[in-house]
Amino acid sequence: MVEYLNNLIFSQEYPFSLLLVVGILTVICLASYLAHALTLSGCFAAFAVGFPAFWGLRFEGFFLLMFFFLSAGVLGRLSRKSKTEGIEKKTGARDSAQVFANGFPAALGALGYHLTSNALFLGVFAACLAEANSDTWAGEIGRLSRRGPVSIRTFRPVEKGMSGGITALGILGGFLGAACEAVLMGLMLPVKGVWGLASMACLAGFAGCLLDSFLGATVQVQYFNPKTGMRTENEEDEQGNKLEISRGIRWVDNDMVNFMSNLFSMVLAMALLSF
Repeated sequence: MVEYLNNLIFSQEYPFSLLLVVGILTVICLASYLAHALTLSGCFAAFAVGFPAFWGLRFEGFFLLMFFFLSAGVLGRLSRKSKTEGIEKKTGARDSAQVFANGFPAALGALGYHLTSNALFLGVFAACLAEANSDTWAGEIGRLSRRGPVSIRTFRPVEKGMSGGITALGILGGFLGAACEAVLMGLMLPVKGVWGLASMACLAGFAGCLLDSFLGATVQVQYFNPKTGMRTENEEDEQGNKLEISRGIRWVDNDMVNFMSNLFSMVLAMALLSF
């Protein structure tokens, strides 16, 4: 099926094949915007991330990217996000910062493979998607846990939805998220030693997910809302009043933590695959 789709699109003469790729991505981005899965800025960012994956890795890379995007959307609807909207900064449609934080390193991996044909970049691409998928699944599945989260740093109870909180169910979900991306890579990418690449991608992705939680519990900025008596990731209260920082670094918000964790997975995958 994948080979048939690749032949259908990429056997066409240039620039017709390019126009087909652009058209497919445009339709998907617009549909995501209309479904309130992406903001307008998120649509442009998704196109910028999706094009290197689609053009550089053909439908195989495109399906790996879409698996992350679709599974995140489905799990987001199944989890009860409304209970943590006062704590989390972003709970609705994904904007450009969220898309780039989770997808830009993967796009670099796809571009690197397209330019060099070095399988190491395939591992980087898969590891970055594995980390993004792992982090998303950990958060969404972790919300379904009957037991409250604890801090990954102190193991003391924290508010549900607060960055740095973990549950056993969430950790299991994070591992499954990384493993699913890795298995999908092994099944779809026809390169020598693909299962070794997939294993390293799974390991690097899950490690990045754990780092994400640790950074969320240490350096990610948190504010204190005196009206609710709770910590929050929002810098303003419901009336738009600025809140004081209770912990962390001002510019290290959730998007920055996601980006740093994704970069960590990229570097770790390159180190593991270089041996």
